[in-house]
Amino acid sequence: MGALKAQVKNLNLPVNIAWIGPHLEHFINDRVSRQNRPVLFFTWEPNLLTAGNLYTRVKFPLCQNDLTQLPTDCDFGLNQFTKVVWSKLKTSVPEAYHVISQMKFHQDEYVRLLQVNDKPAYEVACQWIHENEDVWKTWMPENLSNKTKIYLGGLFPMSGPYWSEPGLVQGNCILFY
Repeated sequence: MGALKAQVKNLNLPVNIAWIGPHLEHFINDRVSRQNRPVLFFTWEPNLLTAGNLYTRVKFPLCQNDLTQLPTDCDFGLNQFTKVVWSKLKTSVPEAYHVISQMKFHQDEYVRLLQVNDKPAYEVACQWIHENEDVWKTWMPENLSNKTKIYLGGLFPMSGPYWSEPGLVQGNCILFY
């Protein structure tokens, strides 16, 4: 029995379970906006669908059991995001490894970033970088300032394996640190 089914059974909840899969967002939006019907859904957090203020999170009782097992009668804890890097990054590019290992986001920050869904992800990231210099500068290694700055320029194909058109494409979110 899956974790959700076990929770519904153990908490004696009067609900039916429908496995909607990748159609969850469409189903929820259709049910709420077109049909004006209430809906209860089970999903992870943070999540694009729940990042707005349209929904209220219903919490199960707090877990008191072994947290290494999936809960069957209590709330799931917050999802912890895991950083995955190339195994040789630490020795090949220690500065980049340092930055990645120091990066930290609070749960509220993830939700705030997910709420900006009217822009492409790279624009949201650039905006965050420009607005939070005091945060990301703390992630930088101390010895980075004595490194020689390198400015890269080049001709790279924009599509296909070969460069085919003259001209420059302006980059986005350029920072000079």
